[in-house]
Amino acid sequence: MAAKKRFDGKNNRPPKALHETLKYRPSIIAERLKYVVLIFAWYVTDSISPGKIASRLNDLGISPIFGPLWHRGVVKYLLSNPVYVGRPTYNKASGSRFVEFYGGQVKGVNGKKTRTRGESDHIRPDAPEFAPVIDPQIFDKTQAKLAVTKARAYRAPQTASLWLKGLV
Repeated sequence: MAAKKRFDGKNNRPPKALHETLKYRPSIIAERLKYVVLIFAWYVTDSISPGKIASRLNDLGISPIFGPLWHRGVVKYLLSNPVYVGRPTYNKASGSRFVEFYGGQVKGVNGKKTRTRGESDHIRPDAPEFAPVIDPQIFDKTQAKLAVTKARAYRAPQTASLWLKGLV
């Protein structure tokens, strides 16, 4: 068996031939998959937020792979990513400079740097490309719970003593 070659660092990817296509696949490191399953289970079964999950993972010393620590945004992105049910999704956001796929058409860019896309503009396979890492029913429950928390409007505290409480 050939030794594994690592491709760490920014813009350091394995080479590919013209006929090859890079595709998402589950990690070959079982421990990473175990923690992904655990994160989904915590979110669905426990009454816990993505921020609390990040704190729990940091307390356990689990590496987030990209970056020094887990934080709310990383956990929320992980929970909302359909790649865990075998359906990698593209065009969720655009950062192109000249043209973009939007509203079912290729259009010129309006100058904004990053633009998020609605569900109708997402590009995904009709059927799963690989066996799901997460049970699709758990993934659907996660999406329903995320939609409820997204719908809540955040309201800042009215007095400075309340929003400075954690700093003082």
